[in-house]
Amino acid sequence: MHPRRKRPDCYGDGLIRLRRFLACPLSLYINIHEYMEGTMKRMIIIFFAWAVLFLADFVPAEAATKVVTQKPTVSSLAPGENVLYDDKRCPAGMIARYSKPKNRNEIRRGQCVHQ
Repeated sequence: MHPRRKRPDCYGDGLIRLRRFLACPLSLYINIHEYMEGTMKRMIIIFFAWAVLFLADFVPAEAATKVVTQKPTVSSLAPGENVLYDDKRCPAGMIARYSKPKNRNEIRRGQCVHQ
């Protein structure tokens, strides 16, 4: 750059501001960045929300739940495990969910769920 010329400060009003804006590449980047910043944040949030919801379709709702034919006991279930067992106390088309809590040595009969 010529020693006598001053670099544009990228500020001003009207045509002077436009000329300085076009002459200063950093100002162009900053103005575009400020304009796009909110839009990009929204787009990124929407993309990740869509990805989570899309991938959630591929995960089975009850992947670790299996149907058993004998009534579950404390020794037959691992801590935190759920099983389905038809104890004939649920309405037609439903089956009872039994679980063993992680911190207790007992079995709980849960809600009736659809098969």
